[in-house]
Amino acid sequence: MKKTILFSIVILFLLLNAGCYLQLLPIPSNSLPQNGSQINGSTVLLQWEAINRGSVTYVVEMGQSPTSLQAVSPELSTNQYNATGLQSGKTYYWRVRAQDSLGSFRNGDIWSFSVTGGVETGVHRALLLGVTDYSQTGSSNLNYTDDDANDMHTVLSHLDGDYEVQKLIGTVTKPVVLQALANFAASSSAGDVLVFFYAGHGGYGSGESYMYLSDGQTLGVAELRLALDAIAGERIVLIDACQSGAFTDLTPTAGPAPLEARQHVQRFNQGVVETFSSGARTSSGYYVMTGASINRFSYEDAALQNGYMTFFTADGIGHVGLLNPLAAFDYTYNADSNGDDRITLNELYQYVYPLVDDYSDGWQDVQVGPSGSNHVIASW
Repeated sequence: MKKTILFSIVILFLLLNAGCYLQLLPIPSNSLPQNGSQINGSTVLLQWEAINRGSVTYVVEMGQSPTSLQAVSPELSTNQYNATGLQSGKTYYWRVRAQDSLGSFRNGDIWSFSVTGGVETGVHRALLLGVTDYSQTGSSNLNYTDDDANDMHTVLSHLDGDYEVQKLIGTVTKPVVLQALANFAASSSAGDVLVFFYAGHGGYGSGESYMYLSDGQTLGVAELRLALDAIAGERIVLIDACQSGAFTDLTPTAGPAPLEARQHVQRFNQGVVETFSSGARTSSGYYVMTGASINRFSYEDAALQNGYMTFFTADGIGHVGLLNPLAAFDYTYNADSNGDDRITLNELYQYVYPLVDDYSDGWQDVQVGPSGSNHVIASW
């Protein structure tokens, strides 16, 4: 009997202390915008009452129904988060998860806001480069990089934003590319979106990654970065490239590249991802996906009439898949894993990566930066 009483006292003590402990980490409250508000814009600053306790961090979850909430932010040390990519006429549900270093956490209430008409989303533009002509450079011409650019144009034409597309295919020279980027910069403003897409030869030399153009000149990552930095708004960078000659005469039985070539390919792709997604650059509106990493090639082939990365990227954002690779656009947005009519960078990467890996028999993998980003890069 005494043991039973003592056990009950211990349990009661633990429960009381557990309750006291939870009270030290209150539920996030007092949302801004207030629950049920209407907003007019493609972005909104979400705020909530801060919890006065050291080492507390927050994670924002959001969805288009109370049961489809997903984390959209990293761990935040401040009590606010800027939600972007909002669509007119839709209602968004959100809540905040507060957590501390001891493993305690509390979920706040689920709040909502609606986006009214007249949303100012800025101008959507795209510069699509599909370089096939390398006759002046001594490098081999490419077969399907123009198809890559054309298919990306098709995809963008079916997305929200009414993209203004400038497409440069076949013979593409460096002055023309830089002038196009300068023209975009001259007319850009916050809220704009630019898709920069390149399909062609790539390489590495003198300590820098670069892209080959038809006039024998190269566009290095650092130089491209300067040109893109001058363009306000969000920049989505998709680069389907490999080293000189990597796209020629590819067959299913082709062996691995020489070690030096594979290392060059890895440096090219890693250099692009790191340049555009590291540190503060991530927050400045860069979202990057590129073709391959160490010990891998980037491929194109006649069955797809595309580079592998481009084909499966287009497939994920509404275009055709392997069952009928040469058919017309078929509105199958396969990368939309949660069915909310929008695709995040992470959703696209998670869709494209295994398909490229499988189709290439493990010889190609896809790079992405920032990793795990839930930023919306496509909606319809």
